[in-house]
Amino acid sequence: MLASLFLQLTALLGPAPELGVGPDPVYAQKIQDAASLPGMNQEALQALRPQDLAQEAALIHLLRHGSAARVRLAAILAAGREGSHPLSAAALQAACQVQDTGAALAALLAPRSVRPEDLPALAYLALDSSKALELRAAAIGRLLENDCPNAWPMARSILRTGTSLDEDAPWADWRRSGRYELPKRLLLISVDAWFQNHDLAAAAYEPNASWARQAEQLKELEPKVQQARSRSRWLDSTLQRSAHHRGCDLLLQWAQQGDLRAQRALSFLYPLGRNELELALRQGSADARRAAQRIIEILPQ
Repeated sequence: MLASLFLQLTALLGPAPELGVGPDPVYAQKIQDAASLPGMNQEALQALRPQDLAQEAALIHLLRHGSAARVRLAAILAAGREGSHPLSAAALQAACQVQDTGAALAALLAPRSVRPEDLPALAYLALDSSKALELRAAAIGRLLENDCPNAWPMARSILRTGTSLDEDAPWADWRRSGRYELPKRLLLISVDAWFQNHDLAAAAYEPNASWARQAEQLKELEPKVQQARSRSRWLDSTLQRSAHHRGCDLLLQWAQQGDLRAQRALSFLYPLGRNELELALRQGSADARRAAQRIIEILPQ
């Protein structure tokens, strides 16, 4: 029981900031009623956006405890905040724990940005073979947005899926359904954001093109990816120090217990987790040293 709680994905998230006020019950009921409707137009959604802290607190409560429909609507209404905002933290918590793919995807995409301390959870989520490919694509994309260039090989595997370049990479364990446009489009939004962060033009990639044309586009894309990788801001030691390491610490603990998914997640996050790996190599137990060495060995190429 305790082990299963420990291994919860949400344990890898950073501490959740609190608003310090209680939820507005009238507003919460309004959201619950709206969530049961078959659809809402943009005007109706705009009218439901929170106007004060108590209404934001109501959305946080729904993100943490609501049904899939309520989580989805709350995530839409919470969208656009920076990663440090309590609504963004609650949205990522929902993305990690809700089972409905649509609700989880809405929650994962809601924050405008993601805090470094939340990236370990997203790396682990991206490697969850039980999750839908669109959710995994969005998770790996958020790593790229946050300058984790070692996430690119998995992103590339998703873009290769269905083409002649489709590969049997260790992380490419998703079902080959023949329908990949949505995962690829979601991923490309993040790839473009990654490029924009480094003053590079958007990716010229159409995921609805023929398989042959997609393979050509990927080859054309690679030089730009290498430019973005070479400009990664994780090379800045100030940013490395700003990252919260609790999630990396947990991943390293799981990795030394033989969790291959945790090992791979850390390799995606490197050098976010570099401090932990180097410390384990210098001062860790024999198991910790072996795990750290294994993670460094499997760094994506």
